[in-house]
Amino acid sequence: MVRWQAHLWGALLVCGAGVFALQCSLEGLGDGVRPSSPEAGDGAASHAEAGPWPDRAIVAGLSAPDHVAVGPDFLYFTTARAGGSVERCPIQGCAGEPELIRPGQKDPRGLGVAQDGTIGWVNFAGGQVTLATRSPGASVWQFNQLAAGQESPAGMAILAKDDAIWSNFAAATGSPGVVRRTLGNSIVLSRKALEPGPIVLPRGTHDVVWGDSHGLSETTIEGDGSDGNAACTFVTSEAGVQSLLYSITDPSQVYWSTFDGRLLAALRPPASYALQHCNEGPSDIVTLVSVQGQIVSMASSGSFIYFSANENGMGSLRVATRSSGQIRVLLDGLDDPRGVAMDESYVYVAVRGDGTIRRVLRIDV
Repeated sequence: MVRWQAHLWGALLVCGAGVFALQCSLEGLGDGVRPSSPEAGDGAASHAEAGPWPDRAIVAGLSAPDHVAVGPDFLYFTTARAGGSVERCPIQGCAGEPELIRPGQKDPRGLGVAQDGTIGWVNFAGGQVTLATRSPGASVWQFNQLAAGQESPAGMAILAKDDAIWSNFAAATGSPGVVRRTLGNSIVLSRKALEPGPIVLPRGTHDVVWGDSHGLSETTIEGDGSDGNAACTFVTSEAGVQSLLYSITDPSQVYWSTFDGRLLAALRPPASYALQHCNEGPSDIVTLVSVQGQIVSMASSGSFIYFSANENGMGSLRVATRSSGQIRVLLDGLDDPRGVAMDESYVYVAVRGDGTIRRVLRIDV
């Protein structure tokens, strides 16, 4: 175990004492899923009631909603309407038709909201990278196309209204796989990435972390001075990376889901250290959850990881309790659940099959 891994492993090993490829014994997996009934003990006592966890469709009648993001006062989402669109509704729900922010987008992905309210997305089939802002009281959106002609951009992380990082999924070795555009200048952060997808910016750091066909890699948001040739792969994953997040209480902990239905965790070295010591080998991996099908999207509070599980188009919204190693089904029987997002009180999930975005109360509020 290298030096950066030696701190607080006990905080990550929430299901047992082993380290390498630990498989937690979780309740509610597979076909024997328990009814979606809240129980006391995980901060849910004040909300416990019989029957399924209460939920509400705050948006309905959508055309194949997919990605979801929460911003100040609004819920943002992508749909298949008008050739692919980015839309929004007030966080309480839409009284009428959602606001159409940008139609004509070709498979929009990577939807996100920055702290200053800037929203952004990439068009996987169209090759564009776009940021959008709307001042309070303004009647129109201002759009900033950061890049065009990109190679199947798939993931995005926003720093500010003129500053973002994205991944080019189809990037061949040596081409710009992870790119930052800031103040009109482009910085290639990685030419080593192969089929990179989701990107996160761990809070309080200058690091950028992404998943690709190799596993998890990182560098600094300023670049490493090597034109993208020195990024470090600190976790190897043969099953790929479908979704990715970091711990909001400890940015050295990262979580990701693989295309074979596992949710995994590892400690992440600071990028400044990793770039100098990448030959020390990848981080040890902990398996937290394993489901039939795929874990499509995730969101995390301090103690819980909420995720959508999807098997052959049918699925559920679930939550994994890190402290006790249990899993709970909040919503079951969903027709193709997709993106998951959360705010201070609620978890939101886009249900592609029935055209809704559903909201459930977080179990930890």
